Amino acid sequence: MSWLSGVPVGALYGLIFLASLIEGVLPIMPGDVAAALLAFLAARAGGQLLPTIVMVTAGSIAGSLVMWWLGRRFGAEWMTHQLGRFGLLRAESQLEKAEHKIEDAYQQYGWVALFVSRFVPGLRAVVPAAAGALSVPFWEVTLIFTVASGIWNGTIARLALRVGA
Repeated sequence: MSWLSGVPVGALYGLIFLASLIEGVLPIMPGDVAAALLAFLAARAGGQLLPTIVMVTAGSIAGSLVMWWLGRRFGAEWMTHQLGRFGLLRAESQLEKAEHKIEDAYQQYGWVALFVSRFVPGLRAVVPAAAGALSVPFWEVTLIFTVASGIWNGTIARLALRVGA
């Protein structure tokens, strides 16, 4: 913590982006908590709301689009199987259940299901890969994830910056 509190605000923005990107690719990392902590520290270092929201949202979208591409390229089943290979059998079975829920919801509600699921911890990690496996178009996914992530991450950043100030 003492090292982080001495990091310049520009570097904190980079760490916020990185934490959000990692959470999008490796859902086992609590990216919201890391982003909130880093936003808090950015406020203490003189950081501003807009760059904080931009960095956390951009990282989240970048990670989500990596997972969308992997889902599109290899399928969601392949991705959940990879988790099992790394010893995350519990996560594999939970992701398979979540994937089926997302597929059903998307078939019934379309883009609204993808938008809403971005606000649900746990499901949020599976949504991009499932959207890729379902062949949801890139631009549609990008737009939906940008708006939803902007709202979610904007709220987290605003709260963390307010507390940090």
